[in-house]
Amino acid sequence: MRYIFSCLLLMSLTILSLQGCSGGTASDTVPFADVVSKTITGTASQGAALTGTAYLKDVQGTEIRSAIDSNGRFKFSVNDMKAPFILKAGSFYSATDSISVTNINPLTDLCVKKAAGVSSVDAIYNNPAGLPAIMANITYITDSLITSLDGLYPSSVPTTQRDFMNGTLVIEQGIDLVFTKINIVAAAGDFTINHNGQTIVSVITSNGIVTVNNNPANITNAATDIFANTDGTDTGGGNTSTPDYTGSDLQGTWQYFQLIIDSNNSYWAQGFVTIDANAQGVFSGGTKSDGGTSPTTPWGFAITSDGTVSVTSPDPDPSTKMYMTSNKQLIIGTGGTPIDKSLYIMVKTGNGFQQSDLQGTWKLNGLFLQGTSGDTNYNGWSHADVNINSLGATLLTNFSTNVSGQTPDSPDNLTLDFQGIVTASAITGQGVLSSDKNLMIYVGIKNDGTIGLYFYVRTGGTSFSLADMQGSWRTSYVMLQGQTEWGRATTTFDTLGNALVSSITQSNSELSDSSASFSVMSTGGILSTSGDWPWTFSGIMALNKNLMVGTVTQGPTTGTPSPSLFIWSK
Repeated sequence: MRYIFSCLLLMSLTILSLQGCSGGTASDTVPFADVVSKTITGTASQGAALTGTAYLKDVQGTEIRSAIDSNGRFKFSVNDMKAPFILKAGSFYSATDSISVTNINPLTDLCVKKAAGVSSVDAIYNNPAGLPAIMANITYITDSLITSLDGLYPSSVPTTQRDFMNGTLVIEQGIDLVFTKINIVAAAGDFTINHNGQTIVSVITSNGIVTVNNNPANITNAATDIFANTDGTDTGGGNTSTPDYTGSDLQGTWQYFQLIIDSNNSYWAQGFVTIDANAQGVFSGGTKSDGGTSPTTPWGFAITSDGTVSVTSPDPDPSTKMYMTSNKQLIIGTGGTPIDKSLYIMVKTGNGFQQSDLQGTWKLNGLFLQGTSGDTNYNGWSHADVNINSLGATLLTNFSTNVSGQTPDSPDNLTLDFQGIVTASAITGQGVLSSDKNLMIYVGIKNDGTIGLYFYVRTGGTSFSLADMQGSWRTSYVMLQGQTEWGRATTTFDTLGNALVSSITQSNSELSDSSASFSVMSTGGILSTSGDWPWTFSGIMALNKNLMVGTVTQGPTTGTPSPSLFIWSK
């Protein structure tokens, strides 16, 4: 297992923007004249309820707000406002020209984009005067998408839970359950809706005409996976418990990363592994920072119903455990011998990426090691805010590190290819962008031989609270310097941010339960700690709220402090 693949999701699942609206006509641009109060209600979701605030603007630019409840529901009173309306929650948009149920989710966002012929709806929301022309196309696109996706559902799913635009949606049922298993990929202005790397629906514009096509065979395969736990009497049409995992969830091509920590020779390995229907994985395109040979022998994989991933051949290592995240796009784990202590990360690859997908603001957390020199004086963590422009140039602010004199640096001049693979200057290596475009992982080596593992989590567009942490998280971590260890545990959070860390296993020991208190979560998802976890910590929650990443210097009562990287995944 010395060169085991690694995959870490930071992120989580995924979410291309899709929106839409329906009902009414484009000429309805005067205030509604009814005597009764005029309201627009709906559900804001993406496979889970969105949180925070929903926004609505009318065609004249008047904006109002509504709190989103725990079920994703919102309600706007639009008395004296003029239709049509554009709605927003998180990073998703929707639109309507009638008083109706109008939802906000990835597919409504897609409908608005295709109707407007744009890749981003931000400008339309800022200047909604052009809404009447856009509304003329939305109903057709919405109805076509609903029809194309109809083959996904068992008969137990009612029609209203299939209508992503105007239906009465229930979280983790019907179309909202579908959101947990699909990703939407934009390519040259067109869109595909994919499941496990297979296109189930394409939305194409040619000569100004939008065409929606589906692939019946791929839809049948997707339906079997998405509604695998639905019986004929389940009127909700979905499974609201933790998703079961099967061998089909492993199938596809993954970008793998492995960070190996050794007191004499620390290095990273990366490449691709393609796993077939028999759970056999073939490696390709691998490199290692120490110049060694990446694995070429096919590996056998296995996954249990709770998402635990193991390697069954050729050299199974019982110390290694990996876990698939709930969106099934990322695998993270730890293991290895007392000499070779490893963090493993696998990210499922896709296609249809474009350079502009990197643009935006990110939170960077990373580890860096002195590599083959064995000099641990330069082992440590760093974190910073990073702005990436449309050309891939990066600007770091608020840089912090535990290593005295370390200058701010990170991969720069980033280039993204069609399959989501990232390359950079200054720090030579390779990375990958997740299918939801909100997580990027990169490994590289600097001119001085220092190797680095970098996690970028996209920020903005979503509100966070301590309640988002509630529940059990699988925890993987690596510690450098004084205590060179890998570790894993279960961390259970309550609604106040109090954490119980249990089932702790480290490379050299098993530890008793401990506790911590996460005292702050800003609207940007930034975490800090207090209480029984008395170390300097900085972390962030991913936009899908199923992944958290943080760096910390653990301060033992005796011995050398240990810079560490922690990853929590649901």
